[in-house]
Amino acid sequence: MSSQEPDYQVYLNASKVPGFADDPTELACQVVDTKSGEANVRFTVSWYYRMNRRSDDVVTSELLAVMDRDWTLKYGERSKQRAQDGDFIFSKEHIDTFNFRIQRTTEEDRGNYYCVVSAWTKQRNNSWVKSKDVFSKPVNIFWALEELRLGGRDSVLVVKARQPKPFFAAGNTFEMTCKVSSKNIKSPRYSVLITAEKPVGDLSSPNETKYIISLDQDSVVKLENWTDASRVDGVVLEKVQEDEFRYRMYQTQVSDAGLYRCMVTAWSPVRGSLWREAATSLSNPIEIDFQTSGEQGALLNHRWS
Repeated sequence: MSSQEPDYQVYLNASKVPGFADDPTELACQVVDTKSGEANVRFTVSWYYRMNRRSDDVVTSELLAVMDRDWTLKYGERSKQRAQDGDFIFSKEHIDTFNFRIQRTTEEDRGNYYCVVSAWTKQRNNSWVKSKDVFSKPVNIFWALEELRLGGRDSVLVVKARQPKPFFAAGNTFEMTCKVSSKNIKSPRYSVLITAEKPVGDLSSPNETKYIISLDQDSVVKLENWTDASRVDGVVLEKVQEDEFRYRMYQTQVSDAGLYRCMVTAWSPVRGSLWREAATSLSNPIEIDFQTSGEQGALLNHRWS
């Protein structure tokens, strides 16, 4: 055979890029422009990770895995356990293409990845000798953290409260619905807390805010500071749709006057059955105001923007 060194290029492309934590990542390392006969040359791959540089810190590359010339995989310390758990998958899709897949990408996986393709040349005695290494350019896997509490600016959670029946008589049912919209929060599920801001009588003192009833992200209802024993079933909070909730208060009394809001928290799923708090937002207030004029003590509600 000819002793000429193999001539080829290596390109790394991201066929799947995560937009959020727990999304998959898929990288394809491709050998192109090969000039030598495939029978006498065999290609193997090594995968490397390097975390994103911060200022002038020296960052070393970590070996994720190497595919030997007999296609045996050997794992580095960083990837050994996750490969055993099936979260890291290294494969050879075609004779000239090697793939690396992360089933659920974590925040710690963000950084630069590159592959090194080695050419092994067959000798006259049928042994194989590594003749060349070609490095790909790195691919950066990165996404902005979506939590507002961590300073992310891209997450949006908006809650709008309204009254289907603006006017009704004292003693009747008060009803308020809250519509939720969000952006850049992955697979959100919402929990809702109904709050009531009540005047304390002293104009120089701040109003008192009470928590009435809540509904968690699994739709479990809980009475909060609703302490009226004679009206223990007097408040109901229901999930109407995935993004809409309805609060009802029966047999409304003078003591119920105040400003009512929905406090909504968006939760994103993480591994297993765990949830992560992504954002919290408060709706516009709806006022219940009893007027002293009028024989029947009419109850007047106003929408506040």
